[in-house]
Amino acid sequence: MSLTSTKRLFTSTMTRMRPVAFFSTAPSPSDATSPPFTPTTSSQSTRSRALSLYRRLLRASRQMPTPNRRNYIASKTRLEYRKHMRITDAEEIEFCLRLADTNLDTVMVQAEHLSRLFNDPEYQNYN
Repeated sequence: MSLTSTKRLFTSTMTRMRPVAFFSTAPSPSDATSPPFTPTTSSQSTRSRALSLYRRLLRASRQMPTPNRRNYIASKTRLEYRKHMRITDAEEIEFCLRLADTNLDTVMVQAEHLSRLFNDPEYQNYN
């Protein structure tokens, strides 16, 4: 699915997205009750929001229980931010920031779940 069609899918539903899988863009069924989309206009607040999300994603990657997962999330975050760093369209920037926020939620949920799973003695018996 291209970025344009994904963007159309995202903006045609409402604003909230629920994490499905890492870097997923599937909308939540509860979208019908969300408020309408309003893009942020201040470039300074957008910049600080993007940098904050970037730092939070990198910090969240350190919570992953295995080095492979930590490295994958950190490198994927850096790659995506570099790839989209020259975007100027306010609507596309807002889309990317919402996607990054969803990805942050996903990483945090996965880190908690996997850490709990790997520390469970019952799980260790299956390896």
